[in-house]
Amino acid sequence: MFSTNQARGCICLLIAAVAFYHKSANAAVAAVWDTYRSIPLVQHDSFEPLVAVTAFFIWTRMWHVLDVYVPSLRVYKLHLSHNIKAWKLEGYPRWEAVYYLAPLLVFDWIYPRRKLDQPPPSVERVVFDVIGALLIYDLLFFFSHLALHKVPFLRRFHARHHVMGGDMRACDATRAHPLEELALVTFAITSLNLLRCHFLSRFIFNITIGYMLTEVHSGYDFPWMLHRVVPFKLVGGSVRHGQHHAKGDRYYQQFFTYLDDTYEWVRRKQQRIGESPDQEG
Repeated sequence: MFSTNQARGCICLLIAAVAFYHKSANAAVAAVWDTYRSIPLVQHDSFEPLVAVTAFFIWTRMWHVLDVYVPSLRVYKLHLSHNIKAWKLEGYPRWEAVYYLAPLLVFDWIYPRRKLDQPPPSVERVVFDVIGALLIYDLLFFFSHLALHKVPFLRRFHARHHVMGGDMRACDATRAHPLEELALVTFAITSLNLLRCHFLSRFIFNITIGYMLTEVHSGYDFPWMLHRVVPFKLVGGSVRHGQHHAKGDRYYQQFFTYLDDTYEWVRRKQQRIGESPDQEG
């Protein structure tokens, strides 16, 4: 099992290699882009939503295998279910896939627009696009998620997502009300469009966010996970999200921590002000 420092070392070596062989790295990205855009399926307007659904299926299946068939990894579980066999994946949520795909497929049929005539992106452009889109998505998610917990009328739409409590599993990432799923899809598309992300970046983003969503719901705390590898506790990961599922009164960001920390600081400050005795001038 990779330790946190070993994972960080591998990432640093990768960054150093890309920086040292910058021209070669950009040439490799250009070659990938030329091959990628020549594939007929990639040219189809509905390719991106199909990639997102396929990535979700693959990632949830991966976590399912770890849950059910690799018992030695249960020591990394945040909450060990009393009956681990009951954690079996109940099959990919087909209706969730339909809710996600149907409106996008109809829109793609009515409004065909995909033109892969962009020049190849640089490595920096891809990294900026993916990280920037994740940050925007997380920002939009935070405020909507906070509303789902704080506005009484909206709580009923979010209740389904918290059925398992702290005993999360990766497929819980898709356990949501159709309207909530529609909002999340809108956030992802908005994030990509605001930054005018390159088509290759959009492909990588769809795979990356699928992994990150299933990771934070996986219930595992591996030393190589993002919340361990990224320094300064910038990423919340499965630990924070597990606490959110268990208690529901904190940690509303999906991936990062800066908004949650700010929200908690403001909330504690307001509590101290409310508890302090009134002083007359």
